[in-house]
Amino acid sequence: MRIRTALLLGLLSFLVYNANLREISSQDTIPARVLPVAIVQERTVALDMFFRDWPTDTPLPYWVLRVNGHYLSRYPLLPGLLAVPIYAVPVALFGGDSWVRINVLAKLTASLIAALSVALVYLAAVRLGPDTVALAVTLVYAIGTSAWSVASQGLWGHGPAALFLALSLVCLLYAEERPWLLDAAGLAAGLMLASRLITVFVAAALLGCALGYDRRRGMRALGWCAVVAVPLLAYNVWTFGSLQGGYAQIHADFRNEGFSGTWTTLPWEGLAGLLLSPSRGLFLYSPILLATVLGIGPALRRGPHRRAFAWLVGGLGMSLLVISTYSVWYAGNLVRAQALHRLHASDGAVPGAGVAYAGGPAEPGSGGDAPLRGVGGSPGGRRLLLSLAPRSRLEQYPARRADKGAGVELARHAARTARSERASPPRFRRLRVTMPALARRDAVRTARALVLTIPRVILLRAIAVVH
Repeated sequence: MRIRTALLLGLLSFLVYNANLREISSQDTIPARVLPVAIVQERTVALDMFFRDWPTDTPLPYWVLRVNGHYLSRYPLLPGLLAVPIYAVPVALFGGDSWVRINVLAKLTASLIAALSVALVYLAAVRLGPDTVALAVTLVYAIGTSAWSVASQGLWGHGPAALFLALSLVCLLYAEERPWLLDAAGLAAGLMLASRLITVFVAAALLGCALGYDRRRGMRALGWCAVVAVPLLAYNVWTFGSLQGGYAQIHADFRNEGFSGTWTTLPWEGLAGLLLSPSRGLFLYSPILLATVLGIGPALRRGPHRRAFAWLVGGLGMSLLVISTYSVWYAGNLVRAQALHRLHASDGAVPGAGVAYAGGPAEPGSGGDAPLRGVGGSPGGRRLLLSLAPRSRLEQYPARRADKGAGVELARHAARTARSERASPPRFRRLRVTMPALARRDAVRTARALVLTIPRVILLRAIAVVH
């Protein structure tokens, strides 16, 4: 059922993301858009086919670099490689000389990647909290963050990074029943790193969680991450002479643009701009994410898996701090919170968002000792964002510190209810509100809240996309 719900959410997100019927990005995505064409038609990652008639005395675009007689993208290759299955048949049949066709295929790829990340966010959130809270969390991620306005609209590296971050988290959360998922979590962390190098701190946090859960399998996860990361770094060093790859050349040009270096912004200035500035502030464009700040403290103090949660918060915090010192933290001439999108998947999928943390385990006795299961078991965390959805009687039980304790508490509650039912006079027994009735009431309240909230969010995000 949950898999079906996740797929449905992904499908609905895919339809919403394509409702504007056009691709929206910038020159930064041109290499990723044309790379699949070069792979399908010429079986190479070089972009020579697009520069054969380029005048020798004309400067090259900033997104391409001539290396050893070939024209190569300065940006990571993975987003373009992921698009090859979508491009393959149309380009093989109709060619790749039409920008309209290329943009349509790029938009389909980007929106599909973003929609898959939505489905994975739901699977992670439902592992940590009640279904209703997980649904609210997923909707916040899908239409309340730049997953819609940025990642789904163009073939950026942000979308794949968020997708593989969510995938790695899902693997960690379900590793108790299937330990081999720790290997998959390491592989997903490596793919996330290949999408955006700045995610190195989050990747380290994910691997730290895996090592803390099972040292032997954690080392295997580290090995699977290296399977992807080592070839990437080797390509960067071999081709561009730097671990940063083509970014090193872009950063070297900063001095010609008036910057004193690459990482020269004062951290507090960059943080204020990234989080609060009118044109690029994360909390301005996605104010619901303020809940993440409220959830971090209780989770670190009382969460049953404080160590794993601390790893994740540390990885996200380090990423945010490093981005805040970037000379162009504002991500160019854009009016949106683009620079932080690669962290948004964690806002929906991990307790670091404070939302999934609020819910606790989805069912009594479910989970166990998985790396991140039940991080939100404290009463304060449960009160934090359960207000997003109506609380049924089952959600009003005391905090479940362990599965055994939860079972005892539920048994006691059932016994008290049974004694109360037997003691009640028959004429009053029918007046008692049954659990199905409460469930129907909760469903009605939840539907009413969504009907009132979703159009507003969609309108705000549509305005952001248009502008």
